[in-house]
Amino acid sequence: MTDEMEIKHKVVFLNNVFAFAGIVAFGMGFVRSRESLVMGMIDFGFAALALVLLYFLRQHKEKVEVISSIALVLSFMLFFAIYLLAPYNTTRSSLFFLLSASAFFLKGRRVGFYWLVFILACIVSVSLLSSIQTAYSAIDSFTLCVYLIALYFIFNRYESIKAEQKARVDQLNLQLEEKIRARTSELQQANLMLQQMNEQLDSKVKERTQQLSDTQEELVRTEKLALLGQVADNMGHELRNPLGVINNAVFYLQTVLADADATTKEYMGIIKDEIGDAERIVSDLLDAVRSKPPQPERVNVAEWIDQTLHKCDIPATVNLSLDMPPTLPPVSVDPMHLHQVLWNLITNAVEAMPQGGTLQIGASEVGGQLRISIKDSGCGMTAEQQAKLFQPMFTTKTRRIGLGLVVVKNLTGANGGKIEVHSETGKGSEFSVIFPAVQ
Repeated sequence: MTDEMEIKHKVVFLNNVFAFAGIVAFGMGFVRSRESLVMGMIDFGFAALALVLLYFLRQHKEKVEVISSIALVLSFMLFFAIYLLAPYNTTRSSLFFLLSASAFFLKGRRVGFYWLVFILACIVSVSLLSSIQTAYSAIDSFTLCVYLIALYFIFNRYESIKAEQKARVDQLNLQLEEKIRARTSELQQANLMLQQMNEQLDSKVKERTQQLSDTQEELVRTEKLALLGQVADNMGHELRNPLGVINNAVFYLQTVLADADATTKEYMGIIKDEIGDAERIVSDLLDAVRSKPPQPERVNVAEWIDQTLHKCDIPATVNLSLDMPPTLPPVSVDPMHLHQVLWNLITNAVEAMPQGGTLQIGASEVGGQLRISIKDSGCGMTAEQQAKLFQPMFTTKTRRIGLGLVVVKNLTGANGGKIEVHSETGKGSEFSVIFPAVQ
């Protein structure tokens, strides 16, 4: 942009110079042609050359430097023509000074200014020194000075126009930059708002998708429980009575056959264990579909964990680790529901370690809530297994129907609590039930 403005200024300046030189030469052609046809033709030729340069400049503005060099060469040619043909021609001398000073000026403002000062000094010196003979009269010298002074004002006008236009361009650039900055700021704010809206939309979509997924899982779970509810009533009556009779019969045989051989006692024990498994399956089935409304009481968690451990069968290969701070607050839950939740979780943890391991049971208060954690060192679960963990009829054990954790989730939720699971394959599982603490 700066280079284009510089070229434009130079073109305007040369236009003025060539037009002024052409007009002066054309006028001198009429005057000189009366005295000498050859001199008149020289002036007319010079005027024509100035007009040709003017036309060429307007057609090829980008070649302003080349044209200024041509003007410089032309001025020196005119200088020789002056002193060969008309050594005392003031007008031609003026044209020479005009063109040469203009050309030097376009090559550099300082050079052009020094050239003007040099020419003025020469004219003044020649006029003042009486020892130098000159044909120039006082009027001729005055005319030359007027030409040079006019040229000087043309230079200054040229510079002032350049300065004004440069200042105007700088101001326009500043305004444009300010508008660009303001527009950029608006675009950045709009992009930020758009990004925030996209993030909010993504969050809402994810939240809605999760809600739909949870709703779908809950519907599937409810449908399975409803189906189980239709079967549970019949199974409860049809199976519990025969199992009770068989259990009594086994107890009677163990009493009567107290002196029986080891094989008989072993099979009696197997029958009793199988009856216990069958009764537990029936109980889990009935508990899963017919949970009684909770009867909340103030419960000391540490005492109920201790009571539940006494009723659980923990083998000697499992190391038990307890972490129960004495300052635990009580919780308001149904004691029997809490006992059933703890019994199921402890039993599952023990069964997850058939080769033995460590069972860690702890309780702590965090943010007004009581967390009970039961952690085993068993084989753990995959992410796919954890996703189906609380679905009815899902189990990884061969002798279970997959209702124990369903009972745990139902009873925990009924008492105002929640359950969390963290498990890694090969590193064991940790189940945590969380209830609001009573302050």
